[in-house]
Order: sequence, then structure tokens, then C-alpha cells
Amino acid sequence: MDSGSVEGTTLVSTIASNIQRLSQYVQQLEVLGGKIGSSDDGERLRDQVAEVTSSANTLSKETNTLMKRLVELSNDQRYASSMKVHRERLMGDLIGVLNRLQMAQRNAVAKEKESMKAVAAQDQQIEQVNDGEQQQRQQLQIQHQQHLTEIRERSEAMRQLDQDISDVTQVMKDLARIVHDQGEIMDSIEANVEHASMQVQQVR
Repeated sequence: MDSGSVEGTTLVSTIASNIQRLSQYVQQLEVLGGKIGSSDDGERLRDQVAEVTSSANTLSKETNTLMKRLVELSNDQRYASSMKVHRERLMGDLIGVLNRLQMAQRNAVAKEKESMKAVAAQDQQIEQVNDGEQQQRQQLQIQHQQHLTEIRERSEAMRQLDQDISDVTQVMKDLARIVHDQGEIMDSIEANVEHASMQVQQVR
């Protein structure tokens, strides 16, 4: 087996493994996203969401680079027959898991928005309380500061998620461009990328 075949086999194996890892990240994010706004919510949860999305985005970019190399290798006539089949299968699988990743990220953004609105509403009620004993006013002031901190943290979490969604969309566009460069048309990929772009605009 020559070096090209060895590299191709390694690429196929690595990309497939990365897609599986991405799927695991998606599952983790779905679970974490479901806890936003619940009694389990808090700074620790937001840190976990940020860590998972960051890891998933980094892996998606790395996998995109590997996919580009696989495309180059599959264009070599010596390996085209076997590599092309793997390339198309992995491309479809990768786009599929990236779509799921974006959906989980968008759901997390929506939950953060809902929670931030709820906190803002609670804080508005506190500001409307002007009477009461000094001790009560001090307690309300502490709650007010806590609300401001939480709103600021949620706003930052939403900003980061929005950036993560944009990053994944860019990877998907890059993958679609690879397909076009090969003179092929994969309607499912084009439709998925177009849908992802529309969803990002709705989130912002």
C-alpha cells in the first residue's frame, strides 16, 4: 500500500471518528441547553455550555481541514474510485451533525433569551419597591446587583453562542464550496447551508 492510500485510509478513519465525537458534543449540548432556566441553571452551567460549544467548533474546523485534504486525495486518479465514495458519505454525515450542532446552539440561545427576560422582569419589580424598612431595602439592593450580574453573564453567553453559530455556518459554507469546486451538486448540502444562514439571521 503506497503513501497516498495510507493517508487516505487514515483521513477516512479520523474524519469518521471526529464526526462521532461531534455527535457526542451535540448530545451534551442538548442536555445542558435543556437545563437553562431551570433550578440547575447558573454560572457553572453557562461555563459548561461555553466549553462544549467551543470544543465542538474547534473540532468542526479541524474536520473541515481534513475533509479538504480528502477531497484533494480523491481527485487523484489512483485513488478516486475508493476515496470518492468515502468522501461523499463523510461529507453528508458531517453536514448532518453540524446541522444538529447549530440547532442545539440556537435552542440554547433561545433559552438564554427567555431567562434573561425573566430576570429583567424580576429586577423591574424590585426597582418599583421604594418603601419598607432599611434592612429590606438593603436586601433588595443586593438582589438588584445579583440580577445585573446575571443579565450581564447571560448576555455574554448569548454573544458567544451567536459567534459559535456563525462559525459553524462558515464551515458548512466552506464544505458546500468544496462540493461546487468538484463540479458536483449535492442538493441536501446546499439546502442545509441555506437554512443555517437563515437561522443565524433570525438569532441575531
